[in-house]
Amino acid sequence: MFNIKRCQMTKLVRLCLVLFLFAGCSKQIGPNPRIEEDETFKAPQGNIVNAPFDFSFLVLIPIVTPPGMALKIKTIEARVIKDIEDMREKFESYTNPVNLPPYPALLEVDVSKLKLVDHYYYSHWRFSFNNIYSLYFWGKYTFDNNGKMETVYIADALNFDLTTGNQLTVSDLLVNSADVQKTFNDLLVEQLSADEKTTTHFWPYLSNEWEDEAPFSYQLNSAFSGIKGNQLFYIGIDGMNFIFDDRHPEFKTGNNPLVFHIPFYKISEELAISERFKTVTSIFEHPAWEGRLLTLTNDSESSESAETFLQNYKEIDIFLVFETIEIPDSYKRVLPDSIDDELPMLIEKVRTMIDSYSGSSTITKATITKSVHAFGNYISVEWGLNLFTLIQGPEHTYDYVYHVYNKQGEPITLGSLFVAGFPYEEILLDRMKYLENFEKYSQQELLDSLQFSLAGPRIKLHSSLLKSKDVPGVFFSGSWYYYDIGIENLTISQ
Repeated sequence: MFNIKRCQMTKLVRLCLVLFLFAGCSKQIGPNPRIEEDETFKAPQGNIVNAPFDFSFLVLIPIVTPPGMALKIKTIEARVIKDIEDMREKFESYTNPVNLPPYPALLEVDVSKLKLVDHYYYSHWRFSFNNIYSLYFWGKYTFDNNGKMETVYIADALNFDLTTGNQLTVSDLLVNSADVQKTFNDLLVEQLSADEKTTTHFWPYLSNEWEDEAPFSYQLNSAFSGIKGNQLFYIGIDGMNFIFDDRHPEFKTGNNPLVFHIPFYKISEELAISERFKTVTSIFEHPAWEGRLLTLTNDSESSESAETFLQNYKEIDIFLVFETIEIPDSYKRVLPDSIDDELPMLIEKVRTMIDSYSGSSTITKATITKSVHAFGNYISVEWGLNLFTLIQGPEHTYDYVYHVYNKQGEPITLGSLFVAGFPYEEILLDRMKYLENFEKYSQQELLDSLQFSLAGPRIKLHSSLLKSKDVPGVFFSGSWYYYDIGIENLTISQ
């Protein structure tokens, strides 16, 4: 019988459909050289998507755990479920070493003499929006080879067009006019060149769940020949993930697959997944209730530049810090120059913060941090104002200044995010009425002070009427998730 050694759920457990692979008998399906697959690039399936185009709101598809996916067309539902079950059986079959993929390192081993010692495998969805369902499968198998332990890692993926039940190919990821091979090959070669084509550490999975596993290395046996039409991949919430294994003989990886990540922001002008399989009416028996804006920000590679000294106030140095966060160039170009013109106002706010600070610790410095994020058709600029103290280190961010622009560089208002008639102001005031000193301000004054920024699944809110010597302060900060609002009440989902 098969025992799952560990199955830790991700931080997105509230959202994620986790497809655990439960107990079952080992099923031998015979020696497993890979089935020859068509390597040609197909024409994109689904809707015609031309560039340039706007990125639509992503609607989370209401899938429940198989064997009930709640698709209206049950023949498609049955086909999808069968493909998932077949993949489960494939991963269970690897417990018999004769069924292992023909990794070059395994060809040097008499697999018939391998004895299974331990194994676990798992799968869960990585992208489940706009009628695309992408699943990532990963397994670890440990064998005894005459007293020597052999560990084999296996990765695989399924990417469904749920309108037909067909598997996606790399051609379906980009707009119809794109040169699919060149687009992805250039980005992959860029990664390989950055590693100087030498031994480099890569993880066989992209998940903190398995962070205690040791990394492994790879080498190139020959020049990278590029992806083919049958390239193995899965879609993540912030980018594409390409899996390389025994089907790519130029990589020498031992008993491991490779996973290369291409963030959406690098292919934003050609990305088609938000529109490719979108339908006017839902293909599910029950309507969707949640959604998000497509993430075009690369937070994972963000870094802060050196602090730039601005001025000294009451013996406290004030610094400017720019957070370098990668977003598409087309978004950067439309940001108005006037954003940086407000720096004198921000410095004055920091001086007010210093004047009104009532903590027991000594302030050592203050910072003004600027960061820019892109989600869907929107660009959010966030200024964070911080005080640092001798004992506590950085305080909680004391104040924010937010701005949101569309792709034309025009500022948008909070009200423009909601459909006509939705009482968003009443709801916000109801949330703010529990604040200390709420009664000291008029309701209109509180609403006028409210700022917002956009993130993937939520609206970030902030209002800070800083206290002075004469007026008590009020502070409000939090997030308003789209599923709390109802996506039917958001103009960005229309």
